[in-house]
Amino acid sequence: MVFDMNSLVESDWAWLPKNLLDVIMDRLDSQSDYVRFGAVCKPWRFVAMENKVKYVKNKYHIQVPLLMVPTKDNSEERRSLYNITHNKIYDFQLRVPYKKRCCGSSYGQIFAVDYWGGVIRIDVNSRDRARKAPKVKIIALRTQVFAEHTYLVESSSGDLLFVQRFMKEIGDDLQHETLGFKVFKLLELPHKKGYAKQIQVKNLGGDTMFLGDSHSTCISASKFPRCQPNSIYYTDDYYMFLAYPPYGRRDIGIFNVENGSFGTHYILDPSQRVTPPTIWIVPTVLGN
Repeated sequence: MVFDMNSLVESDWAWLPKNLLDVIMDRLDSQSDYVRFGAVCKPWRFVAMENKVKYVKNKYHIQVPLLMVPTKDNSEERRSLYNITHNKIYDFQLRVPYKKRCCGSSYGQIFAVDYWGGVIRIDVNSRDRARKAPKVKIIALRTQVFAEHTYLVESSSGDLLFVQRFMKEIGDDLQHETLGFKVFKLLELPHKKGYAKQIQVKNLGGDTMFLGDSHSTCISASKFPRCQPNSIYYTDDYYMFLAYPPYGRRDIGIFNVENGSFGTHYILDPSQRVTPPTIWIVPTVLGN
């Protein structure tokens, strides 16, 4: 008896028991893996769509951000997406003109922070009767330390983190370079008078942080083993025009909060000198 090994193998993969496919799905660690799983065959796609709600709600509802970067041909109308965990630029491109600044938020509440660490919360659901404007509450008072950039990021466990980024100018051409970061946990006391305490932390509790001009977020590195834990992946979001040429936006890297060391992720091509900021975007689960 002669067997067609190709059809046999295809048949076996296509009709694996559903409980085994559920186990495979539970081990997927990225959005792209989820899409590839559903593209294997019709039975696998059926299982993927059946588990879509569970997939969104479980530990993978927060994905590793993708980095929006210039295209290889330096298009002024389109941008590419770079996957840091796979060190890969995707083939498809987004129609995002260079003249457009991309800003966004993934969390309804609105917080704001200034260069000295003063933090306020804006409640868009409550109105001040006298001014008929959203209510504003001071969360943390200003410190005496100035930082060139400051960020507010929610940790994977729900803590509100305040991040200071310190920079310096190098050379006669006003190039800039990140010296380091300081991370503080804001401990708000909702039932007591006073402002949140700012406690500096020396690690991120196993999280990986992504900082940039548009979206900043944290994920648990234990769920995404290709990400460096207790580290900050940062992009060049310095907005002074004179800081760009002749070398372009090059202040991109990884900062280890525990030991203060630096590393690299995406490396800008030398031809991409005057470009908009590389920014993080968070993918969602695709397909219906």
